[in-house]
Amino acid sequence: MCLLNVVLLDAKAEFRFLIAFILSGFVAFTVNAWAKRRTNYASLCGNARNTNILISSKIPLDLNNEALMKTRRKMARWVMLAMELAMLKSRGHMDSDEGREHLLEQKLVTAAEWERLVSGDRHSTVFWWIHLEATRLANEDVISPNFAVEISEAASKMRAQANDLMSSLDRDLPLPYTVLCGMLVQLNVLIMSTWKGVEWSIWLHSLGSAELLDQGRFWIDILVLLSWNVSYKALYDLNYIMQNPFGNRRIDVAHEVIFAGIRKLSIALANGEDHAPPADDEDEDADTYGDKNNKKENDESRRLEIELRTANATN
Repeated sequence: MCLLNVVLLDAKAEFRFLIAFILSGFVAFTVNAWAKRRTNYASLCGNARNTNILISSKIPLDLNNEALMKTRRKMARWVMLAMELAMLKSRGHMDSDEGREHLLEQKLVTAAEWERLVSGDRHSTVFWWIHLEATRLANEDVISPNFAVEISEAASKMRAQANDLMSSLDRDLPLPYTVLCGMLVQLNVLIMSTWKGVEWSIWLHSLGSAELLDQGRFWIDILVLLSWNVSYKALYDLNYIMQNPFGNRRIDVAHEVIFAGIRKLSIALANGEDHAPPADDEDEDADTYGDKNNKKENDESRRLEIELRTANATN
C-alpha cells in the first residue's frame, strides 16, 4: 500500500505539471474567443447605428413625399432586420418558425419578405435588398450616385460584422485539442482522488476509524481534494459556459436592451420630423456659439488661456 502511494504521488506530480501547462493555454484560447465574439457584436451595433444615420441623412427628408418617407422607413427597418437575423443565427433560430414568429411580432419583417429571404443566409439577403434600393434611388435621381455608394459601403461593413457571430472557422478550438484537454483533466482528477484514497487508507490503518475522524487534517484534506477537483473541472467547463455569449443568461450580451435602443434611434431618424435640427429663425440661441457678445464664454476662454500660459512658463 505504501509503495502504491509513492507511485501515485509521482504520477500526480508529473500530470499536475502537464495539465497545468495544457489547461492554461486552453483557458486563454477560450476567453480570447469569447472576447472576440463580444467585440464582433459591439462592432455590429456601431455599424447598425452608422448605417441608420447614413440612410436617414442621405435619403431626402421630405414630409410631403409619402413614397420617399416610406422608403426611408423601409430601409431603416431592413437594417434592424439584418441585425436581428444575425443574432437569431447565433441562437440557432434564423430559419426556424420560432424566429419567423419573433420577427413578425416585432414588425421587422413582412410575411411576403420572409418567403423571399434565402434560407441559411437571410441576413445577407437583407443587405442585398439595401444595395438594390440604394441603386434604385440613384438611378431615379433621388440621391446622387456617391450617396448610393456610401450607403452600400456602410451596409457592406455591417454585413462583415453580422456574417456569423458564432463563426467556427477562426474562433472555435480544434476538436483534438479540446478532447486532449478533457482527457487530461479527467486523468488528473482520477489520479488525485485515487492517491488521496490510498493515503487515507494508510491513515485509517495507522490510527483507526475513531481517531481518524477526530483528526482535523482529515477533514481539511477532504475539502482540499474537493476544491482541487472542482477547480480543474471548472476550468475545463469554461469552454462550454463561454462558448456562446448570445444566449439569454445573465452573463450573456444584453441584446434585447441594446437592440431596443438602436431601434428607437432608427425609427426616430427614419421619421425625422421631430428630430431634425431647428431652423436658425426658429432658435434664438442658434448663433451664440463663439459670439463676441457672449461675455461669459469669452471670459472663460481668456481664463483658460492665461492658465495655459502660466503652466507653460512654469515648466
